[in-house]
Amino acid sequence: MGIMIFSLRSLLILSALGVVFVVSGCASTKKTWYKPGMTPDEWAVDSATCRSRARRLAEDDLALQPAPSAGGIDQAAGYNALMRQHSAKRNYESLYRSCLQRRGYKFITPKPVGTAKA
Repeated sequence: MGIMIFSLRSLLILSALGVVFVVSGCASTKKTWYKPGMTPDEWAVDSATCRSRARRLAEDDLALQPAPSAGGIDQAAGYNALMRQHSAKRNYESLYRSCLQRRGYKFITPKPVGTAKA
């Protein structure tokens, strides 16, 4: 019985360590938008401007797509509506990224704080 408890305890410790490594690995690979010399206020204005523009253009594009037909029973209507929403979201994200890139931003993985070049 003592061996079984030791094995369970070891498994729990190894699992906890695995979770710590996974979480710390994910945290260090988070990307962010960067532009040399940007201030937090400039970032807020640029991001809001690009979001607004991307939303408007994506909504305009969605409105230009043909609406599903109202005649008969369309069993795929729900699926088609979800696909249109998904397409609109991807279009919005692409427009947002393009807008920031045109303003000089790059999507980067920041270096961990405290790392110095030798």
